Amino acid sequence: MASEQHKELETLMSIYGDKITVITQGKEYIVQLEPHLSSALQLVLKRQTVDVPQQLPSEPKSAQIAHLSPVSLYVRCPLDYPALRHPECHISAPWLDPELATVVSKKLKEKFTPGNVVVFEWICYIQEELVSELSKLQNSTPAAYDGRDSGSGPQLFVRSNSQYDDLIACDQQRAYMEFFQSAHTCDVCFKDLPGESFCEPCRGCHIVVCKSCLIQSCKSRVDSGLTTVMKCVNCDNILSDIMLNGILPTELYNRYAHLIEESQLDSISGMVYCPRPRCNKRTVSDPKESLAVCSSCSLPFCKLCRQVYHGTGPCPALQKVMDLPSVATADASKPAKQESREVKQERQIEEYKSVLWMRCSTDVKACPKCSFPIQKNGGCNKMHCAKCNALFCWACLREIDGYGHFSLGTCELFQNQPQEAGLKDVTTPDDPQLLKDLLFSYCPRCGQMEGKETKNNWIHCRNCQFQFCHLCKEACYGLWHFNEYGCTRMTSMEQDIETFKRKT
Repeated sequence: MASEQHKELETLMSIYGDKITVITQGKEYIVQLEPHLSSALQLVLKRQTVDVPQQLPSEPKSAQIAHLSPVSLYVRCPLDYPALRHPECHISAPWLDPELATVVSKKLKEKFTPGNVVVFEWICYIQEELVSELSKLQNSTPAAYDGRDSGSGPQLFVRSNSQYDDLIACDQQRAYMEFFQSAHTCDVCFKDLPGESFCEPCRGCHIVVCKSCLIQSCKSRVDSGLTTVMKCVNCDNILSDIMLNGILPTELYNRYAHLIEESQLDSISGMVYCPRPRCNKRTVSDPKESLAVCSSCSLPFCKLCRQVYHGTGPCPALQKVMDLPSVATADASKPAKQESREVKQERQIEEYKSVLWMRCSTDVKACPKCSFPIQKNGGCNKMHCAKCNALFCWACLREIDGYGHFSLGTCELFQNQPQEAGLKDVTTPDDPQLLKDLLFSYCPRCGQMEGKETKNNWIHCRNCQFQFCHLCKEACYGLWHFNEYGCTRMTSMEQDIETFKRKT
């Protein structure tokens, strides 16, 4: 008897190999088996009926799967097997109901005939007929599965969300393994490549993209300074960081992760940068207040003019202009370098000149969500912010959901607005000193640099509260100054440029 048991076990191990775990040589072992599905299996999550009459049972949810997790077949052979008695057996699986497992185990024992080995027959039954047998058994016991119509085709009922989710995850994992073992055609470059050269198929649109095309797509977006996470090339399905980390080169993935982190931090309401060049660290402030205190160097500064905080009153210098982020914000991720005073002043002048240009141009407006400057050079009034992905109306500067905003009649989708003359229509001087005198004035008392915000030439120093004239740089004690000294109180930027040109 023992020799026949040993021969049967050796034959099974030669067929199934490491799927068999031997507990006692020739007598007790476990076989891991994967049921074969000839067609898609309908996985159904059904909950038991409740005792409260007024509460109806939950509606079942279902999904089509093509793979099942393995089934464990436990076998223990008695001394008189196979001459007289059958082996003791029991099947189990995470998704298999214990009561149904007991019924199936009894059916396996019924297949035994004295004098013949039976374990291989059990294995074939589990692999080929178990699913259909379970479907019949479940349909014959409707009380356990709320008595609903099971429909046509093979079905597998589970009672818990964990069982349902585990089977879905197992099916997806097996599907990916089969996908990577066969050749496919890339839907982007149309090359026939082996499965190991591809990424996971998109779960949204099921497009197939090779790793080379994904790397090129990610590289182009990183080089252009992307501010949003990577998505499928064909739909809006977000690509997982785990997949990108496994496919992209280390340097490219680190750059991508850094850009995403910077974008997410910058999108936080109240996030600002310290104006000190040697610090330039992020700090979070109250979005409703103009005061910000650097968490690194403890510098209190005004978020509007980026100077040392000047009090609770309204900021008189570039308050509206500085609602738009300066060029320094875009380069905030770069390490600060020590600069000479002249180079620093020239850089500040160029930055303020750009901000003034954006402020005076009618085709540049700030995003209502993140205040990022956006230029409109044509098209409709539905605008998309490339930084925070917000949709807004160009006419009323309100966040919108889509084109439905324009159907209300308050704003037109295509609206021709008259273009007003701004700094873009004026030839600005190239001399740095002339541009410096044009845009800024130093307070005669404390030397604080102040910028001209509007047409008003009456400047109020934020540091010492001294009042002076932007044109003549002299003290201004009242409106009579502009009559006695011949200075004009209100001048446009174009008039200032022509005036300074005549002086030089």
